[in-house]
Amino acid sequence: MVVRVQVGPHGVAPFVVDTASSVTVVSPELAQRIGLIPVASRDVLTHVEAGCLPVARLEGLQLGRRVVPPLDVLIADLDPLWRHDRSVQGVLGQDAFVGANLLIDYRKRRLTIDPGGLLAPFLDGNAVDMRHQGRRVLVDVAVTLSRPWPAVPVRLVLDSAAMSVTLFERDDLKPAHFAPNRLLGYVQIESLHGARTAIKGRVDEIAVGSSLLHRVPVTLTDRPDWWDVSEQDGLLPTTFFASLYFDYRAGIVIFNPRWTATAPQTVDALTP
Repeated sequence: MVVRVQVGPHGVAPFVVDTASSVTVVSPELAQRIGLIPVASRDVLTHVEAGCLPVARLEGLQLGRRVVPPLDVLIADLDPLWRHDRSVQGVLGQDAFVGANLLIDYRKRRLTIDPGGLLAPFLDGNAVDMRHQGRRVLVDVAVTLSRPWPAVPVRLVLDSAAMSVTLFERDDLKPAHFAPNRLLGYVQIESLHGARTAIKGRVDEIAVGSSLLHRVPVTLTDRPDWWDVSEQDGLLPTTFFASLYFDYRAGIVIFNPRWTATAPQTVDALTP
């Protein structure tokens, strides 16, 4: 999802919302336009590659009426995103939403920021406990690779910028566990810091609470040597659902929430 963000007095810029990123990123072009000066560098680890990126202090970021406190942002080329939308100038990470619940609605193409949790009493649906690794949100799901193999429990990061499910290989997650017609060759997977080759396939079912996803395309890859977060088994795109409500206060994610009453008009909604 791409939303338009006010960048201080410098106008509006399109940013991708990335729930799997703990930090906000800006493009070199935007950094130059608004006069950001790198003050340090930071090691960055993703499921694809490890790298080092310049860091700058960004002030005046505004999401609707919500003024974001000053952030230490990364400056990076956004090549994987530009292949889909060349207008994108940044990535909103979880550091931009600290202290707020989020409602992502793909049907209405709207991101609603709910700092007081005001929407929570008006939403009901498939609620799943969330877990945290840093600022990343993980949920426990069950993946049926190929019947008659039993479902495999995995813990996936909810990723609003991912295009397909990514699974890290384990003893019970190997190409040999797929039916031959479920393995579809090889594909390059990308992040802002590089690319690597993965196996492309399809699984019979992914169960996320009471939500069932059928015949789901996946990529299967080795767990990177630098990826020392053993509790993370891969990535789950949020685009597989019509909407999601991240209720950080209650420690749950509601998938495809239903409105139980009219919500208050005191929250900020961002649209493309």
